[in-house]
Amino acid sequence: MADTATDAPAAAPSISIGIAQQYVKDLSFENPKAPDSLRVDGKPAIDMGVEMNAQGRPDGLFEVDLRLTIKATTDAMTVFNVELLYGGLFALQGVPEQDIEPLLLIECPRYL
Repeated sequence: MADTATDAPAAAPSISIGIAQQYVKDLSFENPKAPDSLRVDGKPAIDMGVEMNAQGRPDGLFEVDLRLTIKATTDAMTVFNVELLYGGLFALQGVPEQDIEPLLLIECPRYL
């Protein structure tokens, strides 16, 4: 008969990701040629950008920043330009060292 105490699989380590705070760090909207930019013929060219940054803090939390930029232009003018820097503070517990960076740069921005 098998000894159930020694044959039981080891318990998986408990991993948790907590969002402590979410916030807008910076927001900018520019419409430099208004009101003329509201009467554009055709469709403007749209350029979108996404940047992510993550860093540890002395209090044990991790700060993750998501920078979104959108610029609409025509041959004649900039229609609008939007920049948003959105951030969040995350608490990670039980995460193996090799998994911290992927969590901070993939999963945390997805939560934001």
